[in-house]
Amino acid sequence: MKGKNMRDQIIQELDKIKMPNGQSIVALDMVRALTIDEGHVQFVIEAPSAAVAGALESLRQQAVEAVTALAGVNKTSVILTAHSGAAEKPEPPQLKIGGHPKPQAAPMKPAGVARILAIASGKGGGRKIHRFVKFGGCFGQAGPPRGLVGCGYLWAIAAAYDGGATAPGQPGW
Repeated sequence: MKGKNMRDQIIQELDKIKMPNGQSIVALDMVRALTIDEGHVQFVIEAPSAAVAGALESLRQQAVEAVTALAGVNKTSVILTAHSGAAEKPEPPQLKIGGHPKPQAAPMKPAGVARILAIASGKGGGRKIHRFVKFGGCFGQAGPPRGLVGCGYLWAIAAAYDGGATAPGQPGW
């Protein structure tokens, strides 16, 4: 069986396969990309939504069996697919020209911290880590215990200086 005659027979068989609402998959225009190549029949069943497609696997199997049973068909490949709905877009940020940051409601002062010293450079490679370690050693020798936290691109350091008992390169540092 070749050409249009075989195509018509396949469509007739698929027209017998009904959706749960009683309409055929052909009447609902769900059959797409029907190709026939030397006894190999391929087509797509396109469901109206992903939720509906999830419940139609038995219908896909019925279509495979019905078409494979036709004379001249050696193999049948059927894909069940559906278009997904558009994803919800997140709320865009509220950018207002001329807006200013809101002032801090109250001072943020961690318990036990007297001062904060920031070492920064916009150019990178400015030996900030070297200065960080040197300051830490000096602060450690200067009196009460101090804590230091340093971070940069791809690195982070936290150290506690306890009046000189531990210093860079020594155990416990």
